[in-house]
Formats: sequence, C-alpha cells, structure tokens
Amino acid sequence: MIWGRKKILIIDDSEIMRTLFYAEFDEEMDIVLASDGTSGLAAVLTEKPDVIILDINMPDMSGLEVLRQLNSAEETRHIPVVIITGDDFNSVTEREARMQKNCKGFLNKLASSAAIHETVSRALSSV
Repeated sequence: MIWGRKKILIIDDSEIMRTLFYAEFDEEMDIVLASDGTSGLAAVLTEKPDVIILDINMPDMSGLEVLRQLNSAEETRHIPVVIITGDDFNSVTEREARMQKNCKGFLNKLASSAAIHETVSRALSSV
C-alpha cells in the first residue's frame, strides 16, 4: 500500500520489534524509532509523525500512559495511534485504550504483514 510519503513513529522497547517494523515500512514511509515512552513523547513533538505504532508494555512508561499524554495535548491528540503488544489484550487494557480518541487500532506483535499494513492504513485514513 502506498500512502504517499508519510512519517511513522514506532515506540517499542524491543530492538527486534523496532527493526521488524522498520523493515515493514522502510520503502513507503519515513520512519522514526523510539525505545521507550519518554523518548517517544519527545520524538512526537520534534518529528510530528502522521501515525504512531505504540507498544503497550514498556519499562519506563506504559503505552497507556503515553497514549493518555498524547491525547491530552492539543498538538498531539490528532495523531492516530495503533497499539501493539506481544501478549493478548486483556479487556481492561483494551477498554482503557479505546477511551482515548487517538487510539485507532490494535495489533498483536505476531500479526501478519497484511494485517499490520491494513491497520496502519485504516489509522491513517481516520485523520
């Protein structure tokens, strides 16, 4: 899928996952990588991505906290966010994430390439 040259921010504490997502979107999008929630929030402000892929389980700040902070700031609440996790989503986590207007999708880290592209495409279309 080609969206035009958009910018994607991938916030994940796993270097392997950042590398996999980088390879997934490298030819289609400009990619910014962040290894934790704190650096991810800083990157949002400096890089102004069109879409964010956000890990839910990170050591410094949970993905839910990052999502809340993004949604609470005027300059970032419009950026669509796709939540990813290596675990199954529990109903509490999913409900809390869905309460944030910028949450536009959920992916398991084992999702197929087609599912990843479809979810990101849908998120970009929601803007």
